[in-house]
Amino acid sequence: MPMFSLIDWICMRLRGSDGPLPLPQVDGLLENIDGGEPNLLPVALLSNPLRVDIPMWQNSNPTPEHPETLELFWDDRRIDSKVWENPIDPGELFFEVPVASLSDGSHLLCYVVTGWNGGSSPSDPLTLTIDKIPPVLNNEGPLIFPPEITSGGVTHSWLVANDERLSAQLPAYQTARPGDVITWYWSNSVTGRERVDERTLSQADLDQPIMIDFDGSIIRQRGNGQRFVTYIIKDRAGNTAPAARAVELKVEANRPPRQLPAPKIKDASGSGSNWTLDPFKAINGATVIIPEEAILYDDDEVYLQWAEPGSEWSFRTDEPTSPGSRQYLVPKDKLAAQIGKTDVPVYYEVFEVQVPESHESTRSKLRVNDLTGLPALQCDCLTSQQISLARVHDNGNKANFSLSRWPFMGTGQLVSVSAHGVDASDAAHDVVILKDHPVASVVDVLPTGDISLDQLDDFKIGGSMEFKAKVSFDGGQTWKSFVSANCTLVN
Repeated sequence: MPMFSLIDWICMRLRGSDGPLPLPQVDGLLENIDGGEPNLLPVALLSNPLRVDIPMWQNSNPTPEHPETLELFWDDRRIDSKVWENPIDPGELFFEVPVASLSDGSHLLCYVVTGWNGGSSPSDPLTLTIDKIPPVLNNEGPLIFPPEITSGGVTHSWLVANDERLSAQLPAYQTARPGDVITWYWSNSVTGRERVDERTLSQADLDQPIMIDFDGSIIRQRGNGQRFVTYIIKDRAGNTAPAARAVELKVEANRPPRQLPAPKIKDASGSGSNWTLDPFKAINGATVIIPEEAILYDDDEVYLQWAEPGSEWSFRTDEPTSPGSRQYLVPKDKLAAQIGKTDVPVYYEVFEVQVPESHESTRSKLRVNDLTGLPALQCDCLTSQQISLARVHDNGNKANFSLSRWPFMGTGQLVSVSAHGVDASDAAHDVVILKDHPVASVVDVLPTGDISLDQLDDFKIGGSMEFKAKVSFDGGQTWKSFVSANCTLVN
């Protein structure tokens, strides 16, 4: 409080007995915050005289002989006074501080009441703060982004690797105070003001680097291309600094729409999504090729799918034939299971980071031609298209069957062998020699069971017999026939 006002206030207090009068009242004062200026006036109130309301005091009784006086002091100056000789209308208990007095800085506001009895009582002083100076940026204050962003731009991969958030540091600026509001913008022109968010600074914020965040969803929503990023600071009083110099960034956050054409099958005939494969051209397995025009990225997970998923004979892999290649090898047993079938689906799925649903390619429909040239069933008691009971007797009372190694032979494949003919009454008669027997190992000659002398006795002597063999590559769903052994049964 200025010296003369302080002395007057002390003297008045010593003479008085009722304590200081209530504080003067100013509407519109901002709420005090930690570290902020006390009783800050918004700049919006400073363009007109500032109204000050005075609470009604007690024991008021002005008369023409004993008037009452009210004086308002602004710092060390008396701004105005009012005198009453009649009962006071409460609506008259106000003053207006001239605009010329509303200068930048801290001010003390108080009033003094001189009652009808001649005694003077002061109010406690009210400290007011006026701030007319906006924040000052240093060197236009452009935001500070990570070096890889300023040089390489904002990419989809960078956002994914950084939890879908881009942070920038607010450079230090002059007169930073609690209550300052930072509003930041992401625009497609240097003068654009497409708002992103705002943040009100606290005292704790001013004790450390101030970071502002740009969410990946906002960046993607506002598209690819050159983007301009700036911010504006408004202090608590409402003074606004000029916008910071915009930082220009290259944005490639949105990937173009996926183009995932149907895969090709190496050595197959056809085009587009329809292919026919001669299995003998893929004796070591089928090679599936993802076309070069398919849009794939380094952080994609790509899976090749061969046949409908879920079946025992389908195949799925995310391992190409070599790192970075777009070729995938389907094992020969998975190819063998599709031999002779049409419309085998072949496609690939792409899983993109941060995208829950996969992207599926156009499906190829593959036909795998049937096998030709399967070996004939062999029997160690068959000579000159005859099977002799006498020879079977000399062979340990049984005839043994075998198969030579066949194309695409593999473990787990099923083999069946049977005998067919007629009995003595010319009625059809069949004997199962081997049924759905799994191949245990790939050998040059595979034993495939035997038929006993007693079983052969049930067939008609002189009658024709056929010994059949077949193999299944798909667990018994379909069968491929070997060349049968046809003969006549003789004594």
